[in-house]
Order: sequence, then C-alpha cells, then structure tokens
Amino acid sequence: MIRAFLIPACALTVSTVSLAGAAEPNEGVAKTVSLEFKAMPIVTPEAPQQVMPEDDADPATLVARFGEQGSWRWNVQGGFGAEFEETDKRFGLGGLSFSYFIVDDFSIDFEFNGLYFDQPAAENAGGFNFNLVLRSHILAHDDWSLFVDVGGGVMETSDAVPAGGSSFNFTPQAGLGLTFDIGDEARLFTGVRWHHISNGRTFDTNPSQDSLYVYAGLSFPF
Repeated sequence: MIRAFLIPACALTVSTVSLAGAAEPNEGVAKTVSLEFKAMPIVTPEAPQQVMPEDDADPATLVARFGEQGSWRWNVQGGFGAEFEETDKRFGLGGLSFSYFIVDDFSIDFEFNGLYFDQPAAENAGGFNFNLVLRSHILAHDDWSLFVDVGGGVMETSDAVPAGGSSFNFTPQAGLGLTFDIGDEARLFTGVRWHHISNGRTFDTNPSQDSLYVYAGLSFPF
C-alpha cells in the first residue's frame, strides 16, 4: 500500500559552473545552479512462482486395488470334480469368468465353462455351462484373501448327465477358496465347492449328481 503512494525516486544533479567572461580575482563570479530531476525506475521484487507438485501417477494408468468397489477383473480357471459316492463319475472343466465388485470385497462373477463328463455306465458327454456366482472375501489383505461363494447356473450337454437324466440341467454350488497376489496386479486363486447337477424335475426323470469340485485359476484387472 505504501509503495503505491511513493513518488518515483529522483536524482538530483547539481550543475554549473559557468563563469561569465574573463574574471579578475576581485570581480564577482556569476554562478548559476540548476536542478535536474531524472526519474529512476522502481525495481519491484518478483513474486515467487508457485510450483505445483507433479503427480507421479498418471490417472489413466491407475489400477484399482484388488476388491475395490466398481472394479472389474477377468479370470481363467480350470477344475476337476468327482461324485461323492461313485468317484468314477468324474468331470473336467475349463473356462473364462468376469468379476464385478458391487461393494468392496464382494463380487458377482459370470462364469462361462466348457465341461467333459466321464460316465463309465453311460455315454461320455461334453457340454457348456453358465454360472452366476456371488463371492465375498471375508478376509481381505493386500497379498491374500479368503472367500466364500455361492451360486448356480444352467448346463447343456451332448448326452444325459447323469445317466438316465437329461441333457439340460441346473448347477447350484457353494464353497470357499483363497487368492494370492503374484505380482503385476495378477492373482492366483484356488477353491473347493459342492457341485450339484439336476434338472429340477423339468423332465420325466430327475437323477442328480453331487460332486466335490476343486479348481484353480488366474485373475487380472481390466
């Protein structure tokens, strides 16, 4: 505020010294004094420039933590199942799934699987299975988690599964498992489920098959 009212600095120059004619020692000396004002620039220190901190992480490359609400992951999995009582009734499974976390550490999973059934007393069969699974990571850590899941789906096979049943079946299931961080945002997961197959009495006969199903896979963000 004070600087705004200051008069620009001036330099005072004293000049003269002019003598009129040749003067004798005793003659008066005519002296003239002139004042000359020169404006001097006022130097104002520059205000320091604010340096905005640079964000080391590009928002476009940020990856949500595992289990974060609103995040998606894609998974590849494979497994093996055997009937509880007749263990020679077996099946193999492989497929792709997608996980969407509705809230932190709770996902809905969409599974698309191909299956093959070994049935000693009947025709072997191949098929396709879609499941909708709800999964809760009840113990969630940065490097591992423990989850429980429950779900079900539909299955279509090339022959009746189990023998004497139908080629169309429902596949309710439930179980638990673990995930492990293996680096680069990837996760290894493994689990075990009770796996049920039946047609829900939508056909004349409804034999069922209950199996112990174990599986493993890899999970990646996208």
